[in-house]
Amino acid sequence: MWGSVPVAIVGAVYYALILFLVALAVWKDAKYFLFATGATIFGFFASLWFVYLQFFVLDALCTYCLISASTSFVLFGVSIFFFLENKRNKRIAP
Repeated sequence: MWGSVPVAIVGAVYYALILFLVALAVWKDAKYFLFATGATIFGFFASLWFVYLQFFVLDALCTYCLISASTSFVLFGVSIFFFLENKRNKRIAP
């Protein structure tokens, strides 16, 4: 739980937000991609925290949680790659 909200709901909102921001970046303005990149940074560190908790505190692994963490890590890597590529090509402002 995160406060009174289940972590799974927070994760679902996170993935919906990424989808929404990327759609805005594609169809409206590439600057929305900066917000998506920022969100993936948050997701990356949140996933690191939850993976740490699974391995070292709970001593139990959740398959769905590890899949979600892997997805978050991939989203982070892809967003950083595209951010740097777009910045190099001057498509988005720094």
